[in-house]
Amino acid sequence: MDLMSMNHLHSRARGEPERFDALERAGFLVDRYGNMAHHLYNRLGGHYMDVGASAKIAQGLVSLSRPISRLLES
Repeated sequence: MDLMSMNHLHSRARGEPERFDALERAGFLVDRYGNMAHHLYNRLGGHYMDVGASAKIAQGLVSLSRPISRLLES
């Protein structure tokens, strides 16, 4: 099941490279060839199902922010 899911998702990603390129240019962290089962069952998240917002993100109509990942001593 895992291999079938990965093959399907990877073929979809290969078929729409510009969609992922546009999201990356907008600052969206993209994992084109990830493993959905890994995201769901091991990481308990970290996946994104597009319901129409990807185009708005790519067009700059929706801005992105990231949480603080580390603090540096000054």
